Amino acid sequence: MTKDEENKTRPADPIFEFFRDVHIIQHLSQARMEKALPGGMLQSHFGVLSHLVRSNESKSPATLADIFQVSRPSMTNTLNKLEKMRFVKILPDASDGRAKRVVITSAGIAAQQQAIQAIAPLFADIVKAVGVEAFQKLLPEMNRIRQFLDEHR
Repeated sequence: MTKDEENKTRPADPIFEFFRDVHIIQHLSQARMEKALPGGMLQSHFGVLSHLVRSNESKSPATLADIFQVSRPSMTNTLNKLEKMRFVKILPDASDGRAKRVVITSAGIAAQQQAIQAIAPLFADIVKAVGVEAFQKLLPEMNRIRQFLDEHR
């Protein structure tokens, strides 16, 4: 048996296949989303805005960098762009004058909502093809895996 024949008959590793598929889905969905995001918004901008809307509290740039697992200079760049768009304000921390806090503005909340409305139709073809039930069925287990990874980063 040749090496190629052996690889074709060997059972696939479900863990590897799962994370490979998650990565491919993330890449394809990000490309699809970025085409529809309004006003030159990038996935990274939308992610920060969505986090600030969901958490409903200010965060330090360092905390946001840790949450998104990016370098601090990278997060600073993203936040500066969001501030130029007037989607966030970067303010001094009241308890530590050297630190900063990031606060979402009403324009940022509106932009995040507009982005969600722009993105929603992009996935209608997928929902039509596989059904909303497939997503509902997968979500609990996906959430368990996400939560575990989040808690053990």
